[in-house]
Amino acid sequence: MCREDAFRLADKMKKITVAEILESMGVSVTPFAVHNGDICSIYKLKMRLGKPGRYLKNSDITVTDCQHILEVVFLRELEDAIQNHLVLLSRISGIKNFMPDSRPNASSETDEDVPESRSHETENDDDTDDEGRAEDLGLDAQKQKQQATDEMDYEDGSEEEQNEGASLAGLESENDMSEDENGTIENNVIGSDNEKDDIFHGSPNAEDGSKLKSREGNTRAEPKRKKMRGKFIRKETDRAIFSATKGLVFEVHFKFVNEPHILLAQIAEKTAKKVYIQSFGKIDQCRVTDCSENQVFYYGEDPKQRKSPSGKANIPALHTAGVDFSAFWKMEGHLDVRYLYSNNIHAMLNTYGVEAARETIISEISNVFTSYGIGVNIRHLTLIADFMTHSGRYRPMSRLGSIAECISPFSKMSFETASKFIVDAAKHGLVDNLETPSSRICLGLPVKMGTGSFGLMQKVEI
Repeated sequence: MCREDAFRLADKMKKITVAEILESMGVSVTPFAVHNGDICSIYKLKMRLGKPGRYLKNSDITVTDCQHILEVVFLRELEDAIQNHLVLLSRISGIKNFMPDSRPNASSETDEDVPESRSHETENDDDTDDEGRAEDLGLDAQKQKQQATDEMDYEDGSEEEQNEGASLAGLESENDMSEDENGTIENNVIGSDNEKDDIFHGSPNAEDGSKLKSREGNTRAEPKRKKMRGKFIRKETDRAIFSATKGLVFEVHFKFVNEPHILLAQIAEKTAKKVYIQSFGKIDQCRVTDCSENQVFYYGEDPKQRKSPSGKANIPALHTAGVDFSAFWKMEGHLDVRYLYSNNIHAMLNTYGVEAARETIISEISNVFTSYGIGVNIRHLTLIADFMTHSGRYRPMSRLGSIAECISPFSKMSFETASKFIVDAAKHGLVDNLETPSSRICLGLPVKMGTGSFGLMQKVEI
């Protein structure tokens, strides 16, 4: 792989958000308007994106790709962000708006639904009261409430990731989208007239690869692509009444009825940082380097010989921010995956095993001392690495790791947070047999090793 190929791969691996290619954004507000018989306020958001080729020379992003992301992914995320912001404002102001039940009314419904809804409102009232009490009690109560809701937050986060992945994957499904010339919403679908496009988040297949090759040639004509349009699914809380994309200009209008004023530009900027135009697994950034760097391992064609080849400075390598081994494994045809390395010890442990994690610890500690010009014998580093990985897992050398597992209270006190360990020892009635070096030094006793490991027995005649 030559250096030009390395730069081409690096550009394709970089994660690009809408905010990075955003040139301008403007918001105008019509305070009083009438739409469908409702007196409302109209917020008009207009965004202009820069040409994708201006930021990454070797990227495959096209104008139609940007249009598709704005019309489907960005608009969906912006609608959700606006709804979440209004819910937050209602909580701050003490106003709670209960959304009407969206379930269809059936003739078989009974009066049992009424107590359920009342119990649901009661639970919400209790939650609000708890939040108020937590604010009155201060930071400790808030911490306790946060610990109680950690599990719920993690589940919500995983659901958001799943929903985001589902929405991105859903863009590759083959769906038709209809929209009039002005870009209005019809049948809950946003799109443009008779446009054919495919989204680039999914993995390219053989057909797409042939099209990319034809694009690299001298032919300027855009090949006809198979229509791969994603469907914009509206929700009851959506407020968009107009959406249109012309070139790299995106405009959308939102309708607000009896709702507080919001900073739409600020919400749109935050949303633009979360929507990706291009992404490559969990890789955030990627740059080109060479094999002479300290964190790059390269031993030529045969890694078992562990011989450093000559001219390593002329051999290109890729340095990424973010760890995703599976994404690199899929690029076996372009990269030598035998030399994949990460300074994330936990990732190396889960992927390649405990021996790889041990070698990673030795290498990273050695690089830290080398950068300061300090030479450390390798036996000291191997002793540390063996201690941190002897149990088959990664155990840190800190008061939360190996020190916390020590049975000697005085040894814990000599490391960090002595008062905490004293309180714990007194609370649980711990006993120290004074067998460890640190505990004996704390009490002024000789250490039981070396000359202090034995006693002198002298025969006394009486």
